[in-house]
Amino acid sequence: MIKKPNEMNFADKNIIMIISGLPGTGKTTLALSAPDVLLIDTDEGMARVNPAHRKDASICKTYEEVLADIKAAEGQYKTIVIDTCGALIEYMKDWAMRTDPKASKKDGGFSLQGYGIIKSEFIRLSAELRKKFNVIFLFHESMTKVDENVFYELVVEGSARTLVYQPADLAAHLFIQNGKRYLGFTPTEQYSAKSAYGIKGLIEVPELKEGEENNFLTKLFAKVRANLAAESA
Repeated sequence: MIKKPNEMNFADKNIIMIISGLPGTGKTTLALSAPDVLLIDTDEGMARVNPAHRKDASICKTYEEVLADIKAAEGQYKTIVIDTCGALIEYMKDWAMRTDPKASKKDGGFSLQGYGIIKSEFIRLSAELRKKFNVIFLFHESMTKVDENVFYELVVEGSARTLVYQPADLAAHLFIQNGKRYLGFTPTEQYSAKSAYGIKGLIEVPELKEGEENNFLTKLFAKVRANLAAESA
């Protein structure tokens, strides 16, 4: 169906977001502030969340179980959180080696064809998830220091570091500076990021107080949709 520009309105689109940060920065708790969320817990992240802020979680041991629980979540939740995407890709590697002989080397290692299988599956999964949910991919980061320069990289298979950004609308580096937490949406020389829909630069993430509702990303997603509606108008 061909549409004219004045017929286009993306205000209701589902959002794919990447949040990356060093361990201990509060990635899981932040992700749980998204609307009507189900956490796919591949990395035991929920165990580190304050019980007052925990939400429904899928505890999976195989990629097949992940897919089954996502299917069961249709119509029940608005947001799927993958915690962490690095662990999910390890699940995908195990699945690929068990289901496709081309994914394994003769010595038992993972083959180049296997990485191609994962790439195709990750893109397929992201597209399928977006049809029914907002999606948040969480990543651990590692820090590398060269001379006086500090760099942050996703903890994930090398080729996947660029792959995961392709389907994402937003990507943010979560960090702590002078006792305050920030999401960095604009890429810098230190970290990768992705801005869109008027969400850019540094956004402070307030500290959750006792009894306070955990809804930071719910508000952020509402702002994205308001910006999209304003652009369409």
